[in-house]
Amino acid sequence: MFDPVGVFRAFLISGLVLFLPFQVFAQTAHKPDVPAIEQSRIEWLISALEERNLPYEQRELFSQYGAFGSSLHVVIRPDTQSDDQPELFILAMPLYSAGDPGSPGRYDMEAALIFAEKTMQSGTNAEIRIAFLGNEYSVLPEDIESSRHEGFEDLLDIYDNPELMNLLYIDIPAETDKLGIHHGSVGNTAPMGILSPFTEACADLDIPYSFVIRYNELYKIGLASGPEVLEISQPRGVPSFFVYGEPLENPVKAIPGDRLGSLLFSYSEKLDTSPSDMDYHYSLLHAFSMTLYFSETLTVLSFLALLGISLFVFLIYTVIFRRTLITQWRIFFKRAWVVGVLFLLLVASLLGADLFLFFMKKIFSIFGSPRDYTEAMLKIIAAIALFNLTTPFFARLKIPRKANYYGSSAVVLIAVGLFIAAVFDITFIPIFLWAFVFGFLAAVIRRPILVFICTLLTPIQVIGALINIMTTGNSQLAQIIASVNFYITLYIAVISLPVLLLFSRAILLSRRLSHLQTAKKYTYFRLSFLGAAILAIVGYNIYLSLNTPLPPDRPVITEQSSADAIMTVSAGDIQFLDRRTVNLRLEAAGSPVQFNVILKNTVEGLPLVIYDTAMPYRISDDGNSVIFLLGEFPENPFSSEIVLPLDFRGILRAEALYTPWDGTVTPEPPENPGDYVLRVVREVPVPPEL
Repeated sequence: MFDPVGVFRAFLISGLVLFLPFQVFAQTAHKPDVPAIEQSRIEWLISALEERNLPYEQRELFSQYGAFGSSLHVVIRPDTQSDDQPELFILAMPLYSAGDPGSPGRYDMEAALIFAEKTMQSGTNAEIRIAFLGNEYSVLPEDIESSRHEGFEDLLDIYDNPELMNLLYIDIPAETDKLGIHHGSVGNTAPMGILSPFTEACADLDIPYSFVIRYNELYKIGLASGPEVLEISQPRGVPSFFVYGEPLENPVKAIPGDRLGSLLFSYSEKLDTSPSDMDYHYSLLHAFSMTLYFSETLTVLSFLALLGISLFVFLIYTVIFRRTLITQWRIFFKRAWVVGVLFLLLVASLLGADLFLFFMKKIFSIFGSPRDYTEAMLKIIAAIALFNLTTPFFARLKIPRKANYYGSSAVVLIAVGLFIAAVFDITFIPIFLWAFVFGFLAAVIRRPILVFICTLLTPIQVIGALINIMTTGNSQLAQIIASVNFYITLYIAVISLPVLLLFSRAILLSRRLSHLQTAKKYTYFRLSFLGAAILAIVGYNIYLSLNTPLPPDRPVITEQSSADAIMTVSAGDIQFLDRRTVNLRLEAAGSPVQFNVILKNTVEGLPLVIYDTAMPYRISDDGNSVIFLLGEFPENPFSSEIVLPLDFRGILRAEALYTPWDGTVTPEPPENPGDYVLRVVREVPVPPEL
């Protein structure tokens, strides 16, 4: 008898048996030897620099940052000596990064050497530092505490005044046919003075480029974040931006290495800024391989010009149509409560959508943040469906010249938003200027089709910014929209209300049927729309419940005995006078990604003092623990010394971290090999027990 279920089960099991070994091999085999690659590249760079007679210095990172690698810096001094501080241009790049092919010389390194050689030949009036940074690559997930970008931290700590630094960080490990630009971090952007010369140099050399985030407003309000290096440098006040190579799509159009070197040289020649010239409140428009910059001065002048034109038009209108204007303002103030009711109903609709989504998650046991923008879009659709049920109430309101009332209310709200934006940050003015112009046109034009077009164009800048952040894969906005937060709900309602009023005006102008026919016609549509929204939310939650991702795999093995131990810890001591020197030695099976060392004081009332150690450290807030700061990819075995007071008594806790799964350490494969970090823990007493 044919059993289709049994055949399918057998086929599935056989497929898993054949597939799993290859999957396990893929997880354990591909683990680049980052320290060896970085060391080979340093040797390659030293050879290339000596061949070109370029000065360099090698900076070890262990004593200050606990990293097990080093960086290589090339410093080119200005030709002329002056008492004034020379301009400073810093070009930084990692010795190894994600997507690195592992070849002896990276693409950006070769371009940097060409740039350095050209600079030495032509001379420079600025100080130029080219930094090849070690320990920039990290394999540990963000939820695991770890030191990152030690080479970059070392670079930033060289100079005392961050405002004098003009920093370009490039990460182009292999050939590319287009450059991508990150120019901001959460709450910060690179100044226009260091960004515009780079895009100008790209245009001169016909090098394609694009901005990852095209709206500075997204950076300012914290909806968009930048690469980790910009999140480190920009909050410190360092003018900086990040350039990377996009995946090569057309090898024929690949950017030659010498042209990339010429780009860096041309940029350094065009760069001529000082702290007083920096403009952080600019806007940019990138289209058709061109970038237009709107400076802070131009933005302020545009705002003042629009304000002057609006006042002039208002004065002319009051002279010619004085009686009509008085009538309209009387209607507006008498019916101002209608806008308030609309706003409250919009808030209630959003809260109702929040509540329904919350209960659906509870019913289907779905936890965690939204994975994409689907939940946020469903919330907006459900809110619109709920709000749509209230429209018959407003249709029965007797408001003279209702269409004009809705248009005037929308313009007033946008104007208030424009003035608030001008007070808080000039960067937001262009978006509100755009909305005000098209909102005003939608309020004064009477042809329905033109009103619809202007209404759609009113929020187009906001829509463009939302699409921009959605295409970057940033889910922060989705989490904000989908969150059950009353203040966020108010903010969404405030932004949506003017557009809603303009759409209401357009619908009123386009309506040709009687009120009774319209009500009958749209009642079924409102109910159907609400039902479809409910079904979509239920279906989406069913899909999530059936496709729940595996949680992060974070196993912890605490070792007590030495038999079959994954990690051995030796903490022998030598006593001399009033001091105790602990000789620490850690050795672990396989290749641990990181060692963690924590020393705890077990004697109450006795302060924990470190006389000397080669490892950087920090003392906990309570003063009873010392955390030694060690970077990734450590030496194995690792040895160091800690000099303590003779009367110290405590516990030394050592941890070895592994990722990805290593079959030589734990033979049993994990449930979630894609997000796996094993922590092996061992504690020993200090001083050792006899």
